[in-house]
Amino acid sequence: YSARSYTWGDQRETKYIEINGHTMQIGKNLWTALRHLRHMSHSQTLWVDSICIDQSSVEEKSHQIPIMAFIYGRAKQVIVWLGQHQT
Repeated sequence: YSARSYTWGDQRETKYIEINGHTMQIGKNLWTALRHLRHMSHSQTLWVDSICIDQSSVEEKSHQIPIMAFIYGRAKQVIVWLGQHQT
């Protein structure tokens, strides 16, 4: 898998994505990152914290957040998105 690291940005600005037939709401900055970093010619297996960790579950977050260094360390690659260039 490839991990994505990004700045969360203003979480009041959201977009919708579909993953495996399920629609979910994500922050606009993550949506922009995924649009810019996707490969049009092949599929990818991604790990993205706000998608892979149930943000509404305190129990899941308390388990997953401490192992994020392990998750990022095991990734085939980690791509960091700091945001879109502002002119």
